[in-house]
Amino acid sequence: KIRLLESKLKNDEDEFRRKDKIISELEAQLEATKFINNHQTQIEEISRQALNIYMFFISKINLFVGFQNALHLEVGKLGIILQRIQDAIATMNQEVRDLNYDIQYY
Repeated sequence: KIRLLESKLKNDEDEFRRKDKIISELEAQLEATKFINNHQTQIEEISRQALNIYMFFISKINLFVGFQNALHLEVGKLGIILQRIQDAIATMNQEVRDLNYDIQYY
């Protein structure tokens, strides 16, 4: 009967060691998962911040492109006004030349 109890005790000890090993492996997996989850949260937060920064810069770029287009339009309008002024001056110069010509031969 003692041998039977010793054998049972040995089997129980082996079973406890096996279960302890499984528990240790599961605890290690749990710690690894917690570590990953903690970093995953940080990664997600950094990603959100990066997206916000990206959207901020995109909005500023769009604003500057709008300003550039408006300035382009204004420069075009100023070019038209300048051309009209040059045309008016050229016309006045021609009229002065014609008037001087008429005065000389009158």
